[in-house]
Amino acid sequence: MHIFLIRHGETVANSEKRYLGHTDSPLTYAGLKQAKELAVRLLPHNPESIFHSDLSRTKITAMPLIKRLAVPVFIDSRLRELSFGLIEGLNYNQAMEAYAKDMKEWYDDFEHKAPPGGETLAIMRERIFSFISELAEMPFRSAALFTHGGVCKLLIANSTGKPFNDVVYNLGQMTEMQLKGYKDNCTLRMI
Repeated sequence: MHIFLIRHGETVANSEKRYLGHTDSPLTYAGLKQAKELAVRLLPHNPESIFHSDLSRTKITAMPLIKRLAVPVFIDSRLRELSFGLIEGLNYNQAMEAYAKDMKEWYDDFEHKAPPGGETLAIMRERIFSFISELAEMPFRSAALFTHGGVCKLLIANSTGKPFNDVVYNLGQMTEMQLKGYKDNCTLRMI
């Protein structure tokens, strides 16, 4: 299956450099423009299905494409960003001021440590790959996945072998990937 992996457009919280996670934030003017540009780029590829998380920033980013294509649209909460727990809505300095010890532990080991009240990278990986395993079983030849920065970084790190922290994925960015295999025996690779 041909996958178009898309990070949502810029939000107000992104522009203010705040941890967003499961909290929602409206798209900025720049984010709305990114959504329209993504639709124009994706239309010639004619994806057979569209998936987005249950957060409005992914739905709004997907909407210009949804309006132009008569394809199935699926909403899946497993495509959500990492939960940042108690630091959602805070910027880095505010989070460090309020939770210095927890933040340091989390930054030292994303895989096994979580921001205060949030989730670990391992937990996010489990839910994302649960989704990917089910996606591999679906009858589509192509799918557009509108999701979040952490999810995109995780899938790219997995497909390239790069460490999660070495992957940079910008707002409104799109990457093409190939999903091969079935259920629990599937792989993603960059195209």
